[in-house]
Amino acid sequence: MLGTKPSVSVAVEDRASIRLLTCSAMICFACSSEQRIDGEWVATLPTPPTYAAGTGPTVWIDEAHNNIVATTGRYEPFVDVLEADGYVVKALRSEFTRDALVDVQLLVIGNALSDRNLDAWRIIEDGGRPTSPTPTFSAFTDQEIDAIHEWVFEGGRLLLLTDHMPFAGAAAGLGQRFGFRFLDGFVEDSETGDPVEFRRSDGTLLDHPITRGFDQDTEIDFVATFVGQAFQTEHAEPLMVLGPPAVAFQPDIPWDYDDDSPRLSVAGWLQGAAEEVGDGRLVVFGDATMFSAQLTGDGRLMGMNSEPGAHNLQFLLNVMQWLGGLDGPE
Repeated sequence: MLGTKPSVSVAVEDRASIRLLTCSAMICFACSSEQRIDGEWVATLPTPPTYAAGTGPTVWIDEAHNNIVATTGRYEPFVDVLEADGYVVKALRSEFTRDALVDVQLLVIGNALSDRNLDAWRIIEDGGRPTSPTPTFSAFTDQEIDAIHEWVFEGGRLLLLTDHMPFAGAAAGLGQRFGFRFLDGFVEDSETGDPVEFRRSDGTLLDHPITRGFDQDTEIDFVATFVGQAFQTEHAEPLMVLGPPAVAFQPDIPWDYDDDSPRLSVAGWLQGAAEEVGDGRLVVFGDATMFSAQLTGDGRLMGMNSEPGAHNLQFLLNVMQWLGGLDGPE
């Protein structure tokens, strides 16, 4: 473990005023985008923080690959949680090389995108739709993929968030290097729609130090994802297994699908997994919204602010603690 817990709890309320200013600048964006940040949500920890404020390890968030998951914007609640738990959060804005990663211990790569796909995706973010299929290119060069794999193998700790199409396709090469197969599509529950819920009681949320927690108050009973992608793994330990109703829509154009569109059953596929890689650790999720707090265009809650995602915040804390070296009780 990288530190010990103090005996006081904390809420990230000092960032709330900053977020209010940010939200006022995002009004036009919210009018046309399907998802936006929930400006009223505050990251209040359910348990005492792992570290005193600003004394924890530095978590570097990749911002060099057109990332939707970044230190500002719709995934700011993700940053709020980490800072509430005492971590220091910084942006990494350089390509992945051995030198760039030499001082990095904890790294988050979330929803990266190739430059060659950026214009098509920007259309969607602005409320429009691409009018023709666009191939999904890798967000990372072969040299970057080798550098990341070597860094993890030598002791680096990586949280990889790979959302629905086209993000799954953009990270497919990186995932393959670690033995993952990412399916570039949109996962939904064919019976209930969004979200997809994973529960310890029905065996879709599996036992692992991350789900078991580190004391009685941090055990996870259920979590939820919000669309996302499905993946398979060669040797990682499953955390979240999709049940029989899960399907992955396979459109040619991102978001352009309905009940008549091509789909695959992804029962038994995963949306969460963890493994030790050499001296390092890796956690992969097929959804990023689960660790944010957002609103859809019609005001529905998505992420840690929702009722199905009520345990997602503690789940994120457990993920970061496991990446940091804490294994919890046997």
